[in-house]
Amino acid sequence: MVRGLARDFDLDLVIAEDPGEAPPPEFARDCASIATFAAPSGTAGRIGRAMESLLPAESYFTAGQTPSGFRRYVAEAVSRTRYAAIHIDDLPIQSAIPWRKSPPIVYASHNCEYALFHRRAELERYPLRPVLLLDAERVRSIETALARNAVLVTACSDDDVRELVQFCGMDAGRAVVVPNGVDVARYEPVGALPAERGSLLISGSMDWRPNQQGLRWFLKDVLPELARQARPGEWTVRVAGRMTAAMQREIAAYPGVIAVPNPKDMRDELARSKVVIAPILASSGTRLRILEAWAAGRPVVTTPAGAFGLEYGDGDELLCATTPEEFAASILHVLRDEQLWQHVRDRASARVKQYDWNRICDTIAASHAQLL
Repeated sequence: MVRGLARDFDLDLVIAEDPGEAPPPEFARDCASIATFAAPSGTAGRIGRAMESLLPAESYFTAGQTPSGFRRYVAEAVSRTRYAAIHIDDLPIQSAIPWRKSPPIVYASHNCEYALFHRRAELERYPLRPVLLLDAERVRSIETALARNAVLVTACSDDDVRELVQFCGMDAGRAVVVPNGVDVARYEPVGALPAERGSLLISGSMDWRPNQQGLRWFLKDVLPELARQARPGEWTVRVAGRMTAAMQREIAAYPGVIAVPNPKDMRDELARSKVVIAPILASSGTRLRILEAWAAGRPVVTTPAGAFGLEYGDGDELLCATTPEEFAASILHVLRDEQLWQHVRDRASARVKQYDWNRICDTIAASHAQLL
């Protein structure tokens, strides 16, 4: 996204980042200027977020993620420079908009946040469920204000546009689909490497609640079905991604399941896998892990929620299943049927080209040039 904008416009970039992280070095080459502010962290950050979330125009999701220095910097920059537009790349950053003197707003919507938070809340139990449902409504109010005031909203898919129209009253005529992307060339060499027989991969950040919900559904509901339907030794599952030590122990307690915490390069795990599985129960936007699997030439089995926002045919670009029984059967089907495995791999490899970052950068630049 940054590269697509910086290529054709003078881009002043302002970032709130995690402490210890730095923007990629190519940003310095591409952008007119860069200002970074450490995002609040630790106990003080959590307390500040909780306090800020009590404000009438905030929610717990959006609160405490935009440093005060960040807000002051944006206000001063807007007062001294006549910008053609201010680009908001994440919903919490909306608190930095100097609404009275703001240039035209471009909102890069990663997904309909309200829809995602409402679905996540419905998966929780009492007493957390009503609390999260209430916060989802507060997110909806914030998202609605931003989506309605923006002169341009970019969304990851047609599904996301429909949800922003339905839940936030956005004018669909001001929306442009700019999909999530993948560096296809980076993953393509994986497709030439031999996979391990029966190796199943679940990838993702396992410290994120929706991923935990989907993983636990797989471990508790799908895994027994997989064991019942499969032959002995027919499969192993590797769960790879960012995770705590407690999550690692929880995963390792299940027979046939291996935890791979914090891998240095997910391409190594993709190379081992015969099939990538994405057990997802609540979603919005699109799943980067599926795009990475497509680019790496590995067939995917997922749920309708996991396939949300993607262009696919069930049995073509991926296999889609809803119940634990269907999910386990789909995994075994693609493991056992080499023709199906090759067919899904070929269709996905062709489809993923439309999600290549180079193509997406062209869409970003064209949409902004038309606006500005």
